[in-house]
Amino acid sequence: MASVKIPPEVAEALERVPIEALASYAELLTALELDRWFIDSRGDAPPGNMRTRAFGTAGMLTYFVLEETREVVLVQLVWAS
Repeated sequence: MASVKIPPEVAEALERVPIEALASYAELLTALELDRWFIDSRGDAPPGNMRTRAFGTAGMLTYFVLEETREVVLVQLVWAS
């Protein structure tokens, strides 16, 4: 199990995400805690530790996996509205 680190700039960006997309965001965080290397339904697994996953209808979350410390650090949250 991994711990997910949410820096202040990502928390601030989360304030702009519509309330109806927050459940999808929470599901994504839970998936990262349980399996930090999880692969989406298309089976895409890019090389390296930086990953981006979609959530909701217009959200993108970029994160970095730190295997040594079992951490996932959120890097950027974008909501395209």
